[in-house]
Amino acid sequence: MLDFLGPHADWLDVRYCGEDDDDTFYRELREAEVIWHVLRPISASDLERAPRLRLVHKLGAGVNTIDVEAATALGIAVANMPGANAPSVAEGAVLLMLAALRRLTALDRATRRGAGWPADPALAETVRDIGGCTVGLVGYGNVAQHVETIVAAMGATVVHTSTGDDGSPGWRPLRELVAASDIVSLHLPLTEATSNLLDADALAAMKPDAVLVNTSRGPIVDEAALVDALRSGRLAAAGLDVFAIEPLPPDNPLLALDNVVLTPHVTWYTVDTMRRYLAHGVDNCERLRDGRELAHVVNGIVVPNRPVIR
Repeated sequence: MLDFLGPHADWLDVRYCGEDDDDTFYRELREAEVIWHVLRPISASDLERAPRLRLVHKLGAGVNTIDVEAATALGIAVANMPGANAPSVAEGAVLLMLAALRRLTALDRATRRGAGWPADPALAETVRDIGGCTVGLVGYGNVAQHVETIVAAMGATVVHTSTGDDGSPGWRPLRELVAASDIVSLHLPLTEATSNLLDADALAAMKPDAVLVNTSRGPIVDEAALVDALRSGRLAAAGLDVFAIEPLPPDNPLLALDNVVLTPHVTWYTVDTMRRYLAHGVDNCERLRDGRELAHVVNGIVVPNRPVIR
């Protein structure tokens, strides 16, 4: 990061703070003209404490942790980086598919304790090839289309759903998709409409030997209903990078289930994604400096012009 930003040091002054470092965050906030935002929620109160702030630039696509309405009222632009993390998240989703399908974590644990030989005969009836599966993509943006490219190359049949019928042969209504898919993978933003989109009824419509993968946002799935389905065998396995509450509480029942593969919201987090994020972030800072229209603005403020308070 420092190497990437070095050539811009004569005009771009970047300060850093940890997600839970309130002291540094609020000290720097008063002087900041731009926030490069990752996960820490940005509230209306935070924005009101930032008199110089002109842009909140999400390092990623989802802006659900930013109070966009408050930013708009204050004349602060909010932008994101659609597609910048898509290759990394797509590979992470496929990683979780494979790990869940092939019982990777359980086999790893068995091998480490000296077990596994001879092989469990049940493996032949409980693990799958992606190439023999129907993969259902819920949401059909940049990440989902990257996933489609990868799993189709592995031989999978791919179907998808989105907010409306897009006319392509692979489009299915949600309930038809979950009923037909061996793997259901979620790739959509968290909104009022998508919260608990996969509720108990939708999970019950899935095949009992199916796998659910979520690399989008935790609350899109009814987590309690998912736990029940995994415990009871109504769903074979899940691969999860996101959760209803993050960080994952130590008493979350998902932690006790052997048929779940868990990662801590990091499928996006690779050196390649960070390079793309920095390139987008620096570009929008240059645009802001030069008075040009900002890229990928989500709240309509493409040339913010807030007064700078000295």
